[in-house]
Amino acid sequence: MLNFEAVCAGDCDEDRALCYCAGTRRYLPFQCSPAVHRSTRLPDGRPAYPARDGNSSWQMANVYFERNQGPMHGWRNPEGVPFEWLYGRTQRNPASPRLRDKRGGGGREKEPLPFCTAPPGRRSRTGCADGPCPVGRQGEYCEEEAPTFCLRDCMGHGRCDAGFCWCDVGWFGIDCSQRASPPPRQQQRQRPPSPAASHTPLRIYVYDMPSAFTTRNLQWRGGESIGLSRSLSKRGRSRHAAGSLYAMEMALHEWLLASPLRTTDAAEAHLFYVPIYAASSFMWPIVKFADEPYLGRRQREPRQRSHQAALLMLEALNYIRGRFPFWRASGGRDHIWLMLHDEGPCFCPRDIRPSILLTHYGYWASPARPWGTFDDDNFLLDRRFYSRHLGDAARPTPCFDRDKDVVIAPWKRPGFWRDALGDPTLRSTAAAMPHRPDLGAAPARRPKLVFFAGDLGFNRLGGYSRDLRQRAHALFCDPTRTKKRDCTPVAYHKPCDCECRKDIPITCAKWAPGVTITTHSPRYHDSLKEHTFCLAFPGDGWSSRVLDAVTHGCIPVVVEDASAMFFEGAFGLAGLPLDYANFSVRLAEAELPQLVQRLRAIPPAAVAAMQRAVLWVRDYFVYKDMYNPNADDRAELLASGRRGQDAFLLLTKALEARARALGRLRSPPAAGGAPWWQS
Repeated sequence: MLNFEAVCAGDCDEDRALCYCAGTRRYLPFQCSPAVHRSTRLPDGRPAYPARDGNSSWQMANVYFERNQGPMHGWRNPEGVPFEWLYGRTQRNPASPRLRDKRGGGGREKEPLPFCTAPPGRRSRTGCADGPCPVGRQGEYCEEEAPTFCLRDCMGHGRCDAGFCWCDVGWFGIDCSQRASPPPRQQQRQRPPSPAASHTPLRIYVYDMPSAFTTRNLQWRGGESIGLSRSLSKRGRSRHAAGSLYAMEMALHEWLLASPLRTTDAAEAHLFYVPIYAASSFMWPIVKFADEPYLGRRQREPRQRSHQAALLMLEALNYIRGRFPFWRASGGRDHIWLMLHDEGPCFCPRDIRPSILLTHYGYWASPARPWGTFDDDNFLLDRRFYSRHLGDAARPTPCFDRDKDVVIAPWKRPGFWRDALGDPTLRSTAAAMPHRPDLGAAPARRPKLVFFAGDLGFNRLGGYSRDLRQRAHALFCDPTRTKKRDCTPVAYHKPCDCECRKDIPITCAKWAPGVTITTHSPRYHDSLKEHTFCLAFPGDGWSSRVLDAVTHGCIPVVVEDASAMFFEGAFGLAGLPLDYANFSVRLAEAELPQLVQRLRAIPPAAVAAMQRAVLWVRDYFVYKDMYNPNADDRAELLASGRRGQDAFLLLTKALEARARALGRLRSPPAAGGAPWWQS
């Protein structure tokens, strides 16, 4: 049975996943899926949703039609856009339900000009006409080309086609940046300055993967910014985007392509980076909504998106293992993969486990267990699949290996943190002495104690956030603003408040003045700056709350057992004289009811020291050195906070340490002069 987003009421370009009106080249807007009857036909006589059978004959695509006896029997999506709004009325097609007479006469919806036959300049005003154009198109009927994102904008040596670069003759590469015989220093002139270049000898080889693993996925997305950390305006201006929680797949790939750390000579490389867009594009929206690609079709592998992502990784591994000698030379230990989805490293194939995994989810418990509440993401949903490809289903492999993997901060648009880094009341006075934060001036006293705002699990299945957010709200809700009850509602996608967990009664019994536990707040940034401590709970896997807290000078209180937070351990690995113990508080999940007592018991001097350390360390949680063709914007970001210090630089130093531990990088660290974190 096909998803409704995967079928086309007209002509289909399967390479680009584009729909056209039947018999014309007028684009149908994204997900224009009209109501059709089994007998509905296109103007050329083909079924409304045409598909070829094994004999190359046209038949109706395998979509769901209503089976219950009644007026909707035999209809698909009966409340959707009427088919007539695309192609007009014909006697042979039954009238769409929305256009039938109501109450025996009158009440018929006014019919607009059919979208597919309306002359240019006359607005159709159908439900489809209000939908988004395919990526790379704009205009009333999507008839005009629109600027669109491509990696480094194809470097001016190719044509950008909705994320894919068609390179000019003589140029090649995922971003058209390479030539077989480049002029002297051609590649170097293409790379803007980066603070990382002056602080490390590390060199990274970036595999030029087939587009099926990377930019082909961008051509199938349904909106310009989906999956991206950077997009283009209608006028072609580059701008920061928040197109995915997992947009670091795009951001790191583009940064490495432009970075002086990149080498195109594998003999010079200390580490090898394998770019694939699994979390940011492939898992959603492609696998979630479309019926192709279906990896493992012949073997009837599961269709769940986490399982499909694991198969995508294996295909990528087979590609590099079959065409390059570098994997076999090290057993993959010097290779880098991103595993950014909610529980991303948990569905890493066993054959990729020796590599360095960069992830947002540092869950290291043994044996591992799934915490998410979506079956699509449950890495143990099909235990036979797990045993075939991932590990021992009887004792699942720890998702995160603290000896080799690194938890990286997620991508957030500079608009989230730029003002906080520039706030004069949030400036570190101990910039040159993080190991002695007690020497700096005392930060301003904050009027409130502890804060959390976000999804509290009211519209989630039980187990979301390990039930920690729900329990925190039940215990620490403000009794003057909260209706007490003997349970916590957890109804999932239901209009009623009909499911309630008696084991989590909403009592507000532990609330105290200065404690704020609430749903999403329009005053989020202000609240982060008003409270001394900010809670960091998991979500459906990882959550960005540590980043949110530190960028606003709030001490994170981590409540998530057996889990490393962003860059935890990487600070020491990179040579910094502090780590999480200096700027955060750890609270075991079982200790949550003692939250207020624990925080009040911390001596004021220790609180002040942690606040100073938070203000010093926060630059390493944000990405300033982003690839951006706007040089002024890039320079402005690098100058914010502590100049030149950011998450890319910390990640570079952590990877340098990993390369040294592997024996891949043997040159001694630079001696003498100021440490890299002071320059």
